[in-house]
Amino acid sequence: MPTRAPFLALLPLLLTACTNEQPIALHFEAELGGRAFACGRAFEGIGADGATVWPNDLRAFVHAIELRDAAGEFHPLHLDGSLPAQSGEVALLDFEDGTANCEGGTPSTHTVITGTAPAGTYTGLRFVLGVPEALNHANPDLAEEPLAAAGQASGLTWTWLSGYRFLRFDLALSDKKEPDFAVHVGSSACTQEEAGPRCTHGNRAVIELESFDPARDAVVLEAAAIVAAVRLQDPERGHGCHGATTSAACMATFPPLGLAAGHGPDGIPTVGAHAPQTVFRVRAR
Repeated sequence: MPTRAPFLALLPLLLTACTNEQPIALHFEAELGGRAFACGRAFEGIGADGATVWPNDLRAFVHAIELRDAAGEFHPLHLDGSLPAQSGEVALLDFEDGTANCEGGTPSTHTVITGTAPAGTYTGLRFVLGVPEALNHANPDLAEEPLAAAGQASGLTWTWLSGYRFLRFDLALSDKKEPDFAVHVGSSACTQEEAGPRCTHGNRAVIELESFDPARDAVVLEAAAIVAAVRLQDPERGHGCHGATTSAACMATFPPLGLAAGHGPDGIPTVGAHAPQTVFRVRAR
């Protein structure tokens, strides 16, 4: 009796061909001051005052990922939702491994986002840094991965109304596990209204990268750029940016992400609104 194994092995390829979709893998790398990000390592020359730091955490949610073709048209990347760090709507970039100074993180890492896109050649990339608004205020204790508070999103939730930390970058000024300075980006100025939660400041950065070929290139997240304007060793610096866009720390760390760095009482950005981002860049693999 003929075996069905060869047919089953070809089934994913046949389905892809029928839908005119091709598999895509987006490779991400993280650096801190030009060196590969790693837990348990000291990094020199960070911040406006050239501090020596030990990283404690580096994670970020991304969604609405799109690839640009040669004609300038954008096409959505349909995420593979079978992985713990990805659903069909959002993916978690996780560069820490829960060891050494990153003990407060998670053991797993996730640096390659996979999915499918229409067959073709791509020359650019665009994505949103953050959790989609429709998912941001759900109960994290009941959420599916990668938004589960007890799973991939451990340490990435705020109160129920504020939602998730879209980006978490923590660092210490000595060889320890507790951060001295932290950058936590998420929606802020949130209130509960009749139609549901509403946040005056969404704080979702749109990152667009030119000359990107997913077959040959990687996206590099240079974490040092986030704190490039911060004097980390200044005792008056505070403990970092925790979403309040009017704080001095957020005004220093939001512009490198392309976010507005301050708002007036009417919610209108006052400083550095949508400045060109400097945190993400393209590099050949």
